[in-house]
Amino acid sequence: MTKSAHINQARVYLREARARGKYPAQRGFCFVLLEWAANCRRRAAAIRPEPVQGELI
Repeated sequence: MTKSAHINQARVYLREARARGKYPAQRGFCFVLLEWAANCRRRAAAIRPEPVQGELI
C-alpha cells in the first residue's frame, strides 16, 4: 500500500471511532479502531520515498 492509502485508511478508522463512541456498548471497539488507526499512521511514516532522480539514471 502507498503512504496516502495508509493515511486514508487511518482517517476511516478515526471516523468510525468517533461515530461509535456515542454508544456505550461499542466503546471498547472504539479503542481497537484507534489502535488500528495508529498502526496505519506508523506504517505510513515508515515508508521512505524513493528519490525521483534515481529512476532517471
